[in-house]
Amino acid sequence: MGQDVLRMKVRSAGVSAEQLMAATAANVPLGRSGTVEDVVHAVMFLLSDEAAFLTGGTIDVDGGLINTAPIRGTAG
Repeated sequence: MGQDVLRMKVRSAGVSAEQLMAATAANVPLGRSGTVEDVVHAVMFLLSDEAAFLTGGTIDVDGGLINTAPIRGTAG
């Protein structure tokens, strides 16, 4: 998280930055926060010959978090 955003969320939640980061990571299906290296690995794949046949799409480098979001218009 950007430092300004983190400070704002810490003030709002009334917890320490460490507690907030741990709670955020606990919501990620892979159980941890993403790293710069996680994003770099996805970018390196897209730049590689292995991605030569890709023509578009979305790659969510989020540890599975997008799959936990409720679908708009459904219960849950």
